Amino acid sequence: MQQIVDDATLSAEAKSAAMEAYILEAGLAAGVVSEVRVRPPLNPNRWGKHLAPWFDGECKEAKKAFKHACWEFGRGAMEAREAQREYLR
Repeated sequence: MQQIVDDATLSAEAKSAAMEAYILEAGLAAGVVSEVRVRPPLNPNRWGKHLAPWFDGECKEAKKAFKHACWEFGRGAMEAREAQREYLR
């Protein structure tokens, strides 16, 4: 790590990329982080939802809250209906 910092021939961006790679390698070796492999979906028709401009992080979290409320309280419960209204908003 000190070699990367002391290397005068590298630009700041190159040093940053080298440090990132070094830290990730050390984390993988120590077992602190795990590598996540992104696979394409088996059904290519689902790309429409993933690429939709309205399906952002906020919408994803609202859907997750709705699913959890349905699982915990039942679909007809007031909590699930409120979560559904938030999701559909």
